[in-house]
Amino acid sequence: MGISLKLTQRIYPTIKEKKLIPDTQFGFREHHSTIHQIHRLADTIACSLENKLYTSAVFLDISQDFDKVWHPDLLFKLKSFLPPSYYLLFKSYLIERHFIVRAGIESSSISPILACVLQGVVASPTLFNLYSADQPTKPNNQISEYADEKAQLANVIP
Repeated sequence: MGISLKLTQRIYPTIKEKKLIPDTQFGFREHHSTIHQIHRLADTIACSLENKLYTSAVFLDISQDFDKVWHPDLLFKLKSFLPPSYYLLFKSYLIERHFIVRAGIESSSISPILACVLQGVVASPTLFNLYSADQPTKPNNQISEYADEKAQLANVIP
């Protein structure tokens, strides 16, 4: 069992207890599936039709979502709820990483990586969900999220 999996398993009870990931986020979570999210959307639309309301919807798909997780913001959020030892471990995983680009015999200068959580790492989906969990919502709107896809529905009286 990898360290990323063990660490994710250790912090998940805190995430769940403090409800840090909204119930509207179904991606990468136990007992949440794409089918459940589709049923929620279909039910909202069906109820609107029964009540003779219009349903407006906006659908978003963030491209390269894991590449857009800004490290300082994610670390700020993690520091607010993680024990210091776990926070420092994630901090060491995220900061002081660099990259270089090579094309043939030419190389770029070394540059810092200021954003991204690595795809294929067990902790990355949880880190992405924590990073995007505090997006603003409206009380009368229904939000449905699955990883980087988001639907926002609002009922309108004709």
